[in-house]
Amino acid sequence: MVLTEHKKFYDEIFQIKGFLESPFLMFGFQELSQGFNPRLKDAKSFKGLLHLMGVKEVTVLDYEDPRADIHFDMNYPFDQNTNKFIGSCNVVADVGCLEHVFNSAQAMKNCMDAVKVGGLYFLHTPIAGYYRHGLHTFNSDMLKWVVKNNGFKIIYCHYSDKEGKEIPEPKFNYQGNILIWLVARRIEVKDKFHVPIQDRQTIHESRRNSKKKTVVGEWDAPKGRGKYPWNGGKCVFPREGMGYMLEDDKVGVLSIS
Repeated sequence: MVLTEHKKFYDEIFQIKGFLESPFLMFGFQELSQGFNPRLKDAKSFKGLLHLMGVKEVTVLDYEDPRADIHFDMNYPFDQNTNKFIGSCNVVADVGCLEHVFNSAQAMKNCMDAVKVGGLYFLHTPIAGYYRHGLHTFNSDMLKWVVKNNGFKIIYCHYSDKEGKEIPEPKFNYQGNILIWLVARRIEVKDKFHVPIQDRQTIHESRRNSKKKTVVGEWDAPKGRGKYPWNGGKCVFPREGMGYMLEDDKVGVLSIS
């Protein structure tokens, strides 16, 4: 589902040079939420919206949805019916599908293989939270590594919560529902698909970087709420509803732990 709350990010991505070009391959059929674009109210799906915005050739690849143009299981490499997509698309868009595929590495490879040199790969997927939403929640560093090391240059990368509020890149062990919005341009074809290995040093580095406190907003906490009872006041927090603790009992200032 393409949500109205996320319109800001779609509008920015639509402005990227070459994004509204054919051939355009979509991984997964996506409905359009009501009111997404009042000027194009006849569009009922992301494919329909792209057509109304001038993209003439849009192909939807989906395993189950009967409205898809081609039915294919992205757990597996492209076959004789889908090999035609390799290196042929100006744009490949994965709007919230990668997390629902068990063999996500193969699905990601299929999408990137389909992009021609100079074309664009758009990925939108959870990187924190979303418990039981899909089969995976991804490490954003891993996603960016795979893209960069397989012949792509990242030209757009932002993060948001479920409601569409833009946030800084979350730190290690962040508690919340976070999405990544990533667009990369293919600059070359690699000899093979390169995959990352997360070694012990990488894990420790992530934990060290996570110790810095990040503040993106504040709200007035009512009395008695929070991890510890207190007398009310101003709370500093990364997202509404997250547990917090007293930083200084004497001053009564709260921050994330």
